[in-house]
Amino acid sequence: MVWMKWRQNKIPFESAEYDLIHCRDWHAGSMLDKLRLLDRLEREYKERQEMEHYMQLLDKNMLPFVTTKELDDWIRDHDKIVFGRTHRWKVACFVGTTNTAKSKKAASLFPGRTLKVSCNGLPLGILPSLKEFKRSDHDAILFDEIRMDQVLGNRELFQAGIWPTKLAQSACSQHEYKVWCYGTAMILATNSIEINMDTPTAESDAKWLENNLELLRPPAGHKVWYVKPETSVEEGLPATSTGGT
Repeated sequence: MVWMKWRQNKIPFESAEYDLIHCRDWHAGSMLDKLRLLDRLEREYKERQEMEHYMQLLDKNMLPFVTTKELDDWIRDHDKIVFGRTHRWKVACFVGTTNTAKSKKAASLFPGRTLKVSCNGLPLGILPSLKEFKRSDHDAILFDEIRMDQVLGNRELFQAGIWPTKLAQSACSQHEYKVWCYGTAMILATNSIEINMDTPTAESDAKWLENNLELLRPPAGHKVWYVKPETSVEEGLPATSTGGT
């Protein structure tokens, strides 16, 4: 009876939970687990809908992004027509100070098909979880606020090669999982590409980054990744897409 009333929206979650606990029925435990699971999933679904709504409102107020030949070439290199002929890809690395709209620009390259993860505050060489990555849904992964030690510690992943990559490995492999990112566009957004030059591998690490990162900085004279309406094309670069506030 409690379950049906909650399912029909006749009582709120809190009342259903209270009634199930205090009825002392031997089925109540399993019913509570199902009730809490569905309530959590429903709240997450509503939050996603709200997030998408506000993202659409924000996008309406965006100004055009600036593009570059290097970025256009990098995007073309990730066209699925080259799959099966390319073994590895370079990583797009947006470098700039705060308030340069680099993260928003990076997220706009594959609209609606980019998984964004935050690398902020993680230990040395550790990446955030990629368990939400779905090859059927995502063409790109944006690693926001990433450090170069995190890139260097996971080189095989960022090259997007043909082999699956195991992540979260440990001695017992309790939390280990696998992702297959062949051809997935790897995008970084960071304030700095500096590395620790006091390590024995510093020279080879710097060389690897030089050969595998496509560095993308705000064009000279521009503080952000977009051209304001009053700015002429001669002052900047041709504008494409939408972004920047």
